[in-house]
Amino acid sequence: MTQHFEDKTLTSRSPANGNGLAIASLILGILSVTVLFIISGIPAIITGILALRRGQKERAMSIAGIVLGSIGIVLSLLFILAIIFVVYLGITTNSYEPWIDPADTFDMPVESIRV
Repeated sequence: MTQHFEDKTLTSRSPANGNGLAIASLILGILSVTVLFIISGIPAIITGILALRRGQKERAMSIAGIVLGSIGIVLSLLFILAIIFVVYLGITTNSYEPWIDPADTFDMPVESIRV
């Protein structure tokens, strides 16, 4: 009697049956909202669009990556505008005048003090 054994070697397959771009888009989108903002927002949108055009199975992941990447870009632009606004306020306000004049805090005028 002869025994036949099947060859069970491991072969590498693409992750999630070819959904690599959709997964990358989702991960980059999450990163763009949480930490990296515009740095990972643009690649999230690009990989999401590529995944949709190539017809990958996980359409929801691609769309979520595009949406999160867009939100990350909008948040980063709002943050940049807020910084510009604060810097503008710091430049245009006269920060050299103190809020309380030290001469008003004493009971007698400064000129009447003799040393």
